[in-house]
Amino acid sequence: MSESNKAMCPLFPDTPCPQGHGSADVCKVRMEGDLNPLENFRDYLFINCALQRAKENEQKNKISSKPKD
Repeated sequence: MSESNKAMCPLFPDTPCPQGHGSADVCKVRMEGDLNPLENFRDYLFINCALQRAKENEQKNKISSKPKD
């Protein structure tokens, strides 16, 4: 899949959404609405997913930027 065709996380726009365009669109609606992860478990899951993907992306970048021996 090309970079321009990938669904991106609305919270971290430089992070691809592994669940596809449908989920990314739903998350964008949640983010632009009354997002409250303390009162709504789905909002909590959205934040948790975004943080997990950002962490995975950061780890990949660290591995790829290590100098090769």
